[in-house]
Amino acid sequence: MKVFTTKARHFIWGTTLLFSLICMLWVVPARQVAAESVPVNAGSIVNLPGQVTSDNNFAFSGDGKYGVVAPHLPIAQSSDPLTGRAVYVFDAQTGQILDQKLAGYFPTSVTVHPSSGLVAVRHAGNQVEGSPESQGVLQQASISVYKLNGSTLEPQFTVALPSFDPNDSTPSPIGLDTVLFSGSGKYLIASNGTALLTYATDEGLAENQRLVDRKQVFTREEFPSKQLIGFDIDPSFGSLVAFGVSENRYLISPLRLDEAGVIRPYSGDQVAFIELLSGDVLGQNTKVAFDLYGSQFMVGSSSSGRVYVYRMDTPTDGLPISWITIDDLTLDPAEATDQGIQLQFNQATRKAFLTRPGHLTRPGHLTRPGHIAMFGVDTDAKFSQVNTFGSDDNIQDAHLSPDGNTIYVLSAMGSILEYTTDGSLTSAHPISVAGMKLTVGNEGALGVLGWGGTEENSTSQVQVVSAQK
Repeated sequence: MKVFTTKARHFIWGTTLLFSLICMLWVVPARQVAAESVPVNAGSIVNLPGQVTSDNNFAFSGDGKYGVVAPHLPIAQSSDPLTGRAVYVFDAQTGQILDQKLAGYFPTSVTVHPSSGLVAVRHAGNQVEGSPESQGVLQQASISVYKLNGSTLEPQFTVALPSFDPNDSTPSPIGLDTVLFSGSGKYLIASNGTALLTYATDEGLAENQRLVDRKQVFTREEFPSKQLIGFDIDPSFGSLVAFGVSENRYLISPLRLDEAGVIRPYSGDQVAFIELLSGDVLGQNTKVAFDLYGSQFMVGSSSSGRVYVYRMDTPTDGLPISWITIDDLTLDPAEATDQGIQLQFNQATRKAFLTRPGHLTRPGHLTRPGHIAMFGVDTDAKFSQVNTFGSDDNIQDAHLSPDGNTIYVLSAMGSILEYTTDGSLTSAHPISVAGMKLTVGNEGALGVLGWGGTEENSTSQVQVVSAQK
């Protein structure tokens, strides 16, 4: 297959917001249009009362009016007892913090269900034990769930992820940061590294009634030679894929979440294990894309740059329907483990969006640029024209808009770039935050999580930018 490549090269001179607005210079291929500079809302900076790290993210509410974030670390010498232990709600237009609630120690990911308003905060430890003379922290992998009622967080429940051993009630010391809701929001899906776990989110349930199912994808005896490294769900149809690694060979299990919250093999009575080719790596934070009512999925290898299409009913050792190799995506297997390929697919446009976010040592310090590509996939899993662009343009993070027609790119040069899906640069949103991660919400909401100030005296911040003209 011939691959058509379109690269957008740009230089944004100056480091301050004012200089970016006045002196931004764009050099783009002839097929692109000049970028339109869009002013940033002066009140859209959120100064966070905790320190964010690469483990953190932030999320918008379903209507895009509010943001939710839970910084991972406390601020040194802070008098606020909640710093490093709280989840915050802020106004997306003004940046004002409107509510805060106690979460567990060392929060990481935040997940918001768009219609129910449920918020799940994953944290690495939530219990201090022992006397002051011999104090220790039990590093429980746990999740706190809240209900976002307007701008107010209403605590619902907290669950500690169970041990690797199904017969052991001791909480697990680790767990995957991935926390997903079912399409209705009735169930929460998490993992302790070997098993997938579903929890009921209904109000009024006792703690011992929350855990609905535990699918031991890899048994305790196999750990750590085999371990679960990620999972993804199609919220519309309940199709679920789990992926793991065993002695450097990567495995994928097609599953489904039924209406009762039970995890079952997608087809038949036995869980299938699809093994990728030798040398293929599924990196950290790999995201798959589902198609055809959840009956097939796409997944990308971070090492080979191949994107595979599988049927969900593919048996163990089955082959993909088709695959394609995307230019410039090949990485050394050791490096590939830190950079997962994330895929999105839009059913209406029949276009798939691929991003491999840039590798950061800390906000503003991009050690390896990211990569984005668009390509078509028809109902027979045949690939059409591929547009790859931006691999040399300081890409830090990128996401597809909900309608599938716009790509938003966080540039390490201090802006959010807006592209059409054919690679045409249409506008730029200058930002003042040293960005780390980009979030795209509904109603044109865009936001960047990162740091403000200097490296010696920095503040964790979120900057919200409206994409609507």
